[in-house]
Amino acid sequence: MSDDLAARLEELPTEELVRALRDRNPEEWRLEVFPIVERILAARGVDVEGVKAAGPETPSELRYDGLVRIATLSDPIAANLCKMGLAEAGIEAFLSTEFLAGASPPLGLTIGIDVMVHPSQEEAARAVLAELESGAAALPADPEPCPKCGALVELGTGPARSGQSRCTQCGHTWP
Repeated sequence: MSDDLAARLEELPTEELVRALRDRNPEEWRLEVFPIVERILAARGVDVEGVKAAGPETPSELRYDGLVRIATLSDPIAANLCKMGLAEAGIEAFLSTEFLAGASPPLGLTIGIDVMVHPSQEEAARAVLAELESGAAALPADPEPCPKCGALVELGTGPARSGQSRCTQCGHTWP
């Protein structure tokens, strides 16, 4: 059994094994996994003791460090629609204080909900928001076939790539 387990663990990427060893979550991994993961990582040249000493990642390490605010909205629904519009354009966005604003609407009106993105995506995100606000980012009424995969999907003007359509099936873009 442990040979089979070791073989399956050996197939996992190093990043996933490092995360498993850092988190050491017994609800996600059986306890016999951790010594095997340590051996695999050591064989791959990873500093196992350093990984164990680092401990579990916190949500702030995973999500919010280094993000920039591109908008502040007072309504949780509007903030989520903004986030969805950015996601449609391929931009990962995060909302701060969303749950606080939802739990206490007067506080939400006071402090707002920040829409945040990674700095490398700030310019594209601002362009997407400008097109969303102006109404320029809209889907056509009729589906048409993608020239690459032929899928009949609703195509839209890519907000970050003005004047281009993007297939929602294969991701191909064209004028």
